[in-house]
Amino acid sequence: MGGFAAAYLVFGRGKRETVPAPMAWIGRIANAGIVDRIYELGYRRVTLVFADALAWFDRYVVDGLINLLGYSTLEAGAAARPIQTGLATDYVTAVVVGAVCVAAWAVTR
Repeated sequence: MGGFAAAYLVFGRGKRETVPAPMAWIGRIANAGIVDRIYELGYRRVTLVFADALAWFDRYVVDGLINLLGYSTLEAGAAARPIQTGLATDYVTAVVVGAVCVAAWAVTR
């Protein structure tokens, strides 16, 4: 907003003027390279280093946890695969054993 206001004060009246005296310091700062130094410090030395650290954390920690979860799911499925025989009598037996266990737990409680 300040840039728009400054541009309007300089160029907005339809005629070209020199920069007003109160705003001449902006030109001196720009010509002295202060803006470039601020960019160098703020963006390249702080923001990019922080972004690199976040990228490392995402790549190795977050992705590692997700890969561990996927691997655990595959291993659990491989371990449970022999349980599924496809025979209805095995499944009925499992349900009856489960119901007896729940009933025994309820009675002893």
